[in-house]
Amino acid sequence: MRLHPFVTAFLIFWFLVWYGATIPIFLSGAMSGDVKFEPLLFLGLPIVVLFAFWCSFWYEANRSRRELIQIIQGEPLKQQTTGIGFRVFAIAAILLWNAWFFFQFIQPKFQPTPSKNSKPQTSYPFSQESYR
Repeated sequence: MRLHPFVTAFLIFWFLVWYGATIPIFLSGAMSGDVKFEPLLFLGLPIVVLFAFWCSFWYEANRSRRELIQIIQGEPLKQQTTGIGFRVFAIAAILLWNAWFFFQFIQPKFQPTPSKNSKPQTSYPFSQESYR
């Protein structure tokens, strides 16, 4: 099995348009010295999504092939009970990963703000009085 040529052409077009727009935006930010984490998501996310869909497709394709062979040979379908621990571990890892990212992005928004009466604390290496 392999991808249909139209699907391959679409993916090539999609990646060219996507990276043709995001790489210049990322490089302009990098050259100005303002490198943040968010632009890296736009660079890596399509590859991660493509890899996830590729892995899930081939997992299901191989499972369907095994089941089809069992049906053709007249064998009863075997239920897979193994891997439940791995599934629980994977779901827990995903939940912990998402919680960590959620708190990383929310944490700066809940920093204590100074009150109206307090003066902002600024320190300058040279004060106005040193020039008098």
